[in-house]
Amino acid sequence: MEVPESAFREILEAYCSDLGTLCRDLQQAATARQPDRFRQAAHALAGASASIGAVQLEGLARRALQPDGLVEMGELARRIETCTVDTLAALQTLADHPPPREDGR
Repeated sequence: MEVPESAFREILEAYCSDLGTLCRDLQQAATARQPDRFRQAAHALAGASASIGAVQLEGLARRALQPDGLVEMGELARRIETCTVDTLAALQTLADHPPPREDGR
């Protein structure tokens, strides 16, 4: 099923908005050393990223869900933040220049 361009843009905008919030939550939880809050943000980030196809960000978020991910909360939060910036830039490029549809339009 093909998604209309307007719906595609709405999906991207919602994800980008959520992504900023989730990344901040993850950073704050890591700084405060709150493992439950860190896992909750990582879980939400992994699910949202999977739904949009942000594979690298999803992988980092899933890494944060692993038992030893809590030991590395600060480092993972920094890597996720960097990946978030890269993902947002890539999505902005995609929104500005969507790929051509199969019917050539």
